[in-house]
Amino acid sequence: MKLKKIASLALAGIMAVSMLTACGEANNNDDTQKPTEPDVTPATGYSAIFEDRLSAKSDANISMSDSADLNNALKAALEFSSDAVIADRYDEVLSQGKVYFVDHESGTAIGQISTELINKADADKESLKESTETDTVKLLNPYVNNNIIPYGKDNADIVMLYVVTGVSAKGAVMEVAESLDDDIDELVRTYNSTGAVETTETLYNYTGSVSAETITLDADHGKSMTFVAVEIVRELA
Repeated sequence: MKLKKIASLALAGIMAVSMLTACGEANNNDDTQKPTEPDVTPATGYSAIFEDRLSAKSDANISMSDSADLNNALKAALEFSSDAVIADRYDEVLSQGKVYFVDHESGTAIGQISTELINKADADKESLKESTETDTVKLLNPYVNNNIIPYGKDNADIVMLYVVTGVSAKGAVMEVAESLDDDIDELVRTYNSTGAVETTETLYNYTGSVSAETITLDADHGKSMTFVAVEIVRELA
């Protein structure tokens, strides 16, 4: 009888400890549960190199990320390049200080590469409306008197092509970032429109992507040219 009582008491004690442990775990789970934070994917590769090269003010004005679509568009556009095109432009680009903004309106073979890139990467083809670096970036600024992209358009997208010589692909991206730094610094983040009754403030975010491809002419003294594609998108915040 004594053995049965001892066994019963021991079993009751084990059950009590188990129940307390279970309750403690449940309370801990409830107390420590936190809301899920959104995943943020930082820029990598050439987009990260570009962003790191920007000044602090310009970097605060744009968020960079990688784009498979831009990569594919650049590869497709480079189908219109050739050894002759690269050899022809190499010395000219180098003489202009390494970085050369490709004007799609130039009528040259390398200009056709820019046109092909824009046609593939810029859905609305807005980038075809300007032919200089600064004027193309200004297409993103939502001024009322801008007849190209009026204020009423929520989103805008531009795509630009550069060629760089004399440095590595990483160096080429850095050179392009420095060339664009002032223009990115001046991107408009807020727009105030005044109506008959009140003033409305519209907020914008800017995102960007960079892709780069290097072509080397082994048969022509190893002349190398890096093509750098830059896309900047304006969206409502």
